[in-house]
This record gives sequence, structure tokens and C-alpha cells, in this order.
Amino acid sequence: MPRHTMTVYPTSCDRDYFVRLFICMSAIVCISMNFAFDAKDDLDRVMTILRQALHQSQSEVVVFLLFVLTYFAGFAKARRWSVRSRFTPKVMSPRASGNTTFPKVTAGPTKATAVKINLPTTRRFEESDADKHLIKAIDKECLPTDGPRFSQLVSACVRLGNTEVTLHLFDHMLESGVACDPELIIRCGTAGKFFKLVAASFDDARMRACGVQLMRTIEAHGLWPTNEVQNQLIRSWKSKLPGHVVEVFVSMRERGLQLSATAYRCVMAAHERDQPVFTLRLYDEMLQRGMKVDRVAFNAVLCACSHLGMSSQALVLFEQMPKFGLVPNGKTYGTLIRVCTRAGKLDEALELLESMRAAGIEPNRFAFRDAIHCCVKLKKFDEAYELYQDLVEASAIPCNNTCMYIMEACLKNACLSVAERIQADMGTMGQNGVFRVEIVKDSADAVDSDTE
Repeated sequence: MPRHTMTVYPTSCDRDYFVRLFICMSAIVCISMNFAFDAKDDLDRVMTILRQALHQSQSEVVVFLLFVLTYFAGFAKARRWSVRSRFTPKVMSPRASGNTTFPKVTAGPTKATAVKINLPTTRRFEESDADKHLIKAIDKECLPTDGPRFSQLVSACVRLGNTEVTLHLFDHMLESGVACDPELIIRCGTAGKFFKLVAASFDDARMRACGVQLMRTIEAHGLWPTNEVQNQLIRSWKSKLPGHVVEVFVSMRERGLQLSATAYRCVMAAHERDQPVFTLRLYDEMLQRGMKVDRVAFNAVLCACSHLGMSSQALVLFEQMPKFGLVPNGKTYGTLIRVCTRAGKLDEALELLESMRAAGIEPNRFAFRDAIHCCVKLKKFDEAYELYQDLVEASAIPCNNTCMYIMEACLKNACLSVAERIQADMGTMGQNGVFRVEIVKDSADAVDSDTE
């Protein structure tokens, strides 16, 4: 059922209410005391008169008076208004029963909070205007050579992200040798942001030309080239670094500077043949530092193991490739086939060739020649000749030496049928005459330099 809410506004008549309530309570107390303690003669006479007038007993009269006084006291407390108070109760509209949901009150912004919000914005706009004015006022043909003024320009370029002026400042830095002021730039971190902006502004050609100078300039300011700058330099060379760039990374490592994972694997790939022990040491460092090892680094380690004759270690690493989330490619299989061929593990080498072709990877000429060598050693001449035919189809380079090597092995082992087939094919290709058999050069030095 709907409920009505009555709102009463207080007035000066409240004073009369308290007086009336006090009188009623006092009467109740007096009557109770009289009833309990045997009242005096005067009060008895009053009660006798009332009892005779009402023709009731004393107890009934007392109860009647208590009821009347209590009623008026409750009436005054519930209403709390009188006719002379000149106001009426206000009745609100009915409300539905249940939980009452009060509207949310959102305090509006005060003057203090408005100042706190607007002041930084105003300051930033003023600073931006000052930076723009400073950039427009400079003469690109006559840039400052003193550290404080040059540092102000650097800070302005960083805040505005002005790449054009940034490149002019970097060129001026290389030509004049001016450096950023340590107090204004290095301590605030502006120098690192400036060099990061310079690297981001370089295209591949500019990075190849000035990337090494950029890294040396960063070190001259007491900073170390970040992974982002290192990787951008490597990407500009398509991960095939020339010798002088490799030496820059090696020198950084020797001075205790942190190399990126990409820089590690490029240095490993550059030294996998001439310094295999150094390559394995770099691999251990990557694992200790928790760096991710990619397939290029893994192939460099396998190639180093091949040159060190560590065939068992290479095969163990190959089995661990899925653990690193890596998939073998042509160089991976070619290197392992070479490792097994050198170690005399001929059957394992042929199994790797079958796995390679089953994975949809076509062997290169070096993998074919190693597999043919294994077949000849195992006296599988028919299989060797089939691999030779596949080699001819896959390679544009003449394979005369391999062909003569197979034919001589067949003649020595009285496998005339295969020798005649080879002789017939050589006659068809116009290779008649006297041939000198030359053993194929060690393929390990010519493993395909695939970096993927």
C-alpha cells in the first residue's frame, strides 16, 4: 500500500509543546507517588470529591486520569503543531514500497581544482611557443658551438619532435665536435631522447653511412646505445654486417656494454667458422642473460660445433630446437649432414637428408655432395647415382668432379652397371675424353651461408 510522508517544519510553538509535556509528566509522577506512598489529607479530599462525582472507586479514577494525560502527551508529541502556529503539514506524493534509491550528487569543480588543471596546460603551451620561436630564430648555417646554447636547441627539438632540425644538429655535432651540456641534458635524460630521435630519422642508407658514428657519439656522452639503435643499424645492413660493424659490437662487449640479442647472433654468425670457440662462448652468454636464441644463432652454434668436430653436441642441440620453438631450415640440415659425414656417422647423415626432403626443404649442392660421399662409403652406388641426378637438376653449377668421383668408385668396386650408365650420360652431355678424378673439396668450408 502506498505510504504518505508528512514533512513538518519547526516553528516557535515548540516551546508550548515542551511546557505542556512537562506538566503532563509532572502530574503522572505526582499521582504515582500519591498512590504509592499514601498521599496527604488534602489530596485525599480531592480524590474523594472526584470519586463521588464520577461514582467510581479511587483506583478507577487514577487509571482514568493517567489515560487522559498520556493521551494528550502523545497527541502533542505526534503532531507538534497547534492552531496558533499558522502552518499546516505538507503531504508528499505517495512512494512505492521497497528500497529507496537516492540520486547521486556530483560535486562541481571548484576554483582550486580548475587552477590545478589549467596551470600545467598553460605552462606547456607557453613552453611550446618558446621552443618554436627558438627553432625559427636559429641560423642553420651558423649553429652555436658552446654547450649550453646548443643544449637548449637539443631540448627544444626533443620536445617538439622536429626531425629536420634534429638531423642538422647531429651533423653539426659531428663536424664541430660540440657536445651536449651534462648538467642540462644528460641528467634530465634529454640526450638519450635526442639520439633516439636521430636514429628514428635515419633511413637505411643514412644509417649505413653514419650508424657507427652515431653509436660512438652516444658512448662519448656517457650513454650506451640502446637495443633499438643497435637493431636499427643491423636492419640497415639486412643482418649481413660488414667487418667494421662487427668489430664495433665486439668492442662494445669488451667494454662491458650490453648487446642486443640481434647483435649477439650477428657476431656469432660472423665468427662461426674462423672463431668457433668464441661463437660458443657468446651462445653461453645469451643463455645466462636469458636472451631469446633465434634460428640464426642456433645455426651459428651448429656450424661452430661442426668445425670443432663436436658431432655429438651438435646432434643434441638439434634435438633441443623444438624446446626453443625453432624449426630447422636448409642451413640447419646441411650443417648437421656435414657434421655426421665428418664424424663417419654415414647412416645418420642419410637419415637427415631424408628428413630434410620430407620437410619440403630442397638440399643445396653441398648437402647433395656430402650425401653422395656417404653413399659411396657405404657402397650404395645406385643411390649415389640417383642423388647425383638430383644434384644436376637442382644445381646450375657443373658437377663434373662429383660425377667422376662416383664413376671411379664404381670401377674400383666392380660396379660396372652404374659406371656404364654414368659413362653414357657423360657421353650424352658431351663430356668424352680422358678424365682425371678429383675428390670433391671439403664441403664444410662451403656450407651455404643462409642466415635465416
